[in-house]
Amino acid sequence: MKYVVIVPFLFVGLLALLGLRPISQPTADNVIIVTGTLDSVYSACTSCYDISFQIAGENVSYYINRGEELGLDIKELASNLTGKEIELHIIKHWTLLVPEYNSRHIAKLQYGEEVLYSEYKEDGWFEERR
Repeated sequence: MKYVVIVPFLFVGLLALLGLRPISQPTADNVIIVTGTLDSVYSACTSCYDISFQIAGENVSYYINRGEELGLDIKELASNLTGKEIELHIIKHWTLLVPEYNSRHIAKLQYGEEVLYSEYKEDGWFEERR
């Protein structure tokens, strides 16, 4: 009888762990570098302050978590970067809640040699804005 009660709780706990994994800090080992022509910059929702990016020819979106709260301006990014080649460092992150991985977290946004956003500790960008 104890197993009937314990097994469902263990199963729910395992699902919670797989579904609610936090995004880790970026390192050279856990990022994918994506380059491409920026098609659009937009806000995915009005209350989350995330900034989303669409690369031309790709069916996934990339986002900077709470980018507007960190001082990034969507209109400025759109006017300066749309149609230009950018480099994104994307954290490798899989979760049960989004298994198809169609919305990817940006750890670094770079245009040419200019770092416009970075979560890498060695860049110091993120710490300056906290």
